[in-house]
Amino acid sequence: MSPPPASPAPPAEAAGPTLAGRLSTYVRGGGVITPVITALFAFFVGGLVVASSGPPTDRRLVIVAASFGTSVLIAAIMPTIGSVFVVMPFVGAASVAVISLSNATLQLNSDPKLRGRVMAIFSMALIGSTPIGGPLMGWIGETVSARVSLLIGGFAALVAALYGWWNLTRSVTGIEDAIGIGERSAEAAASA
Repeated sequence: MSPPPASPAPPAEAAGPTLAGRLSTYVRGGGVITPVITALFAFFVGGLVVASSGPPTDRRLVIVAASFGTSVLIAAIMPTIGSVFVVMPFVGAASVAVISLSNATLQLNSDPKLRGRVMAIFSMALIGSTPIGGPLMGWIGETVSARVSLLIGGFAALVAALYGWWNLTRSVTGIEDAIGIGERSAEAAASA
């Protein structure tokens, strides 16, 4: 008995839709383009709020950090993915506001001779912590829940905001004089 004849190779479309076909379906149906445009709009709004609100202050930085933490916590407790999509533009706007306001605060308050070093440390803290924090939050999200990852991030931002608020309410003149940015240290430098 002879073996059955070999069947012809199936056409490429039979194996499933191509990547281009899937992407065009998402774009036409609003599946990809809508979240991308929403995120860009949120980033734009966050940048505009920071740019239009005058010179950066420590108080504004604390308020923006608290709003970021609060919006992340709200996203973590949303019951459906649709409600999370409603909150995420606020998370994006607050994220951009925190990053740009902290960047501006550091640049304007650091000694011009040390500004490059200060910004290098800021960049390392911002970007350099991602290889550790990203996989850690991903592992927590995979083993426990994505909500827990968001809760940890939201609480971390609120703890940072509370620490900033605590520093604002303390007597700041001694600290400013110690690092050379207070009024008394400027007067001492001018008289020397």
